[in-house]
Amino acid sequence: MQNIIVKYPELRIELDYFRRMNEKFTIQAGKSSGLIKNQPDNILYMAMAASLAMDYTEDGFFEEFVICDKNISGMDEFQIDAYALIDSEKTSEKHLHLFQYKIHNDFNNAISPKELQIFATTMNNVFVHPELMGEDDLKNPVLKDIYDKTQMFLNGRRGRKVMIHCHFINNAQGINNSNKVAIEAVSNRFLTDKQHHNFKIQAYGLKDVLDLARNGKISVDKEVLEFEIDGTHAYRLEDNSTKRGIGLPKKVFVGICNVNEFINLQNKYHHNQLYAENIRL
Repeated sequence: MQNIIVKYPELRIELDYFRRMNEKFTIQAGKSSGLIKNQPDNILYMAMAASLAMDYTEDGFFEEFVICDKNISGMDEFQIDAYALIDSEKTSEKHLHLFQYKIHNDFNNAISPKELQIFATTMNNVFVHPELMGEDDLKNPVLKDIYDKTQMFLNGRRGRKVMIHCHFINNAQGINNSNKVAIEAVSNRFLTDKQHHNFKIQAYGLKDVLDLARNGKISVDKEVLEFEIDGTHAYRLEDNSTKRGIGLPKKVFVGICNVNEFINLQNKYHHNQLYAENIRL
């Protein structure tokens, strides 16, 4: 991990920013937990990449995100290094995010289509087509815990659904010319389940994660919002334009705008990380 941080110093900036913004929260690894501010870089990267991939930066992320990588948690993880069962805007629907990570010390490593296929197939068999599960699968404590949580929700009321999202993430090369065709072939195997069960597979390399950290999943277009401003209530702050990650404005004003226009912006961009962190209604 450290070799890659040296090669890509912007990763150091993003990890430090993630630590600083979330230092008061705790993260769960197996049956133990610890403050974000005390976590090593590999756990910070896992949590940061997960929150970006899920597009979920609210406080609830740390309540639901569980690391079960055997080397970190001591648990037998059964292809799953982390997971989160998240509420959706519909009370009858939850989203189960399943993660497999490959943390490398050498950037030359790329996403393996074979490993992606094994991960996606296993998750599909267990959570989309449980009739294909092996007899011993639910003897795994991690898998049983996740399965029991989903079944408890599904059995609570008729018509409930759990959408499955598989995230395969590394800290090196993502999809490139050498693996692109094979990865597309893996994804195409599950097109029917994507259409009928909303089963999704996503693969991320380091540059994909950094792009999400900088821009969010939803890009911000040019917008115009008219304010009536009393010029006597404007405050100039320190110029932070050359300091990445600080996020403080150069100038603050007090004004009045059309609240409906502001609500429209909020509805359009509330899933964009940069917008969500800096705009409050």
